[in-house]
Amino acid sequence: MKLLLDMGNTRIKWACSTDEGLMVGGREDHANTDFIDRLELAWKERELPEQVIATSVANEGIGRQIRALVSRLWGLDIEFLSSPAESLGVRNSYANPAALGIDRWAALVAVYCQSGGPACVIDCGTAITLDAVDAEGQHMGGLIMPGLHLMRGALNRQTHAIEVGDASPNAGRDFRLGTDTDSGVHFGILYAVRGFIEQNVAELSASLEGNLGCYITGGDAELLIAHLGPGYNHEPDLVLKGLALLAEVQG
Repeated sequence: MKLLLDMGNTRIKWACSTDEGLMVGGREDHANTDFIDRLELAWKERELPEQVIATSVANEGIGRQIRALVSRLWGLDIEFLSSPAESLGVRNSYANPAALGIDRWAALVAVYCQSGGPACVIDCGTAITLDAVDAEGQHMGGLIMPGLHLMRGALNRQTHAIEVGDASPNAGRDFRLGTDTDSGVHFGILYAVRGFIEQNVAELSASLEGNLGCYITGGDAELLIAHLGPGYNHEPDLVLKGLALLAEVQG
């Protein structure tokens, strides 16, 4: 059994890769001061893993704390992966392959192995990223923009008259205007992100041969997919699925 860790900017997710397949475990927000205690409670009764393999875009302090916990529980070190030039039929477009976020790479590998391409991955987390791969496995590149919470936070910090709460008003896909400041900001940000996704997916679909598979993941994926048209596949554990495939290659 291999313990797989996806250390994001906001939370850590984990799963176990076994001969029977991927068994998704849970998640913890590492902004919580007791997140290490929570992880220890969740992990301490698990069997000794053969390896602990991680993708990480979290800060180094988070990585050090989790590495210390893994050492204390099982006497193991964490193997942190970085993006290679090529793996499992996918070729990295970055001149410096390791500069591509390993979470983005793992998600691309997962969708290409699943669909055979062409495909795009939209990861709606702290930042929103969009990456595409063609039918031959060539990573075409990607886009990065602030996520919903970052945009909301920027308005709170940089304006004097706008104070926005964390609540997200409920709404269907149909366009609507906000009737107070909170809903005005919420819908403004939501439609900006929806436009970013739909415009780029439309242009990718027009430029690629074959049906473009669209996969959406990340903490805000469920909120956003409710406002997108048909054809978007919600894959909440996409990075972990890719990590499981990369771990098998690594051995």
